[in-house]
Amino acid sequence: MKQPISLFSKVHSSTSKDYVSANTITFEGIDKIVEIVNKRNLKGIFVNDRGYDINEIFRHYFEKQQYFII
Repeated sequence: MKQPISLFSKVHSSTSKDYVSANTITFEGIDKIVEIVNKRNLKGIFVNDRGYDINEIFRHYFEKQQYFII
C-alpha cells in the first residue's frame, strides 16, 4: 500500500530566540520541495488554504516559477 510521506516538517516556536517569522518557515518549506522536484525534473502545484493568501507568498512562488492554488 502506498502512503504519503512528508517532504518538509519543522517544529518551531515564536518564543525561540532564532525565530524570525512564520513566513520564513513557509519559504524554507517551499524551497525544500522545489529543490526535490527540480532534481527529479518534475513539476507540481502547491495548494494552500486561505491562511496563505498574502502577497509575500505569491511573490515567492512566482520567483521560484511554481504553480499554486490558494
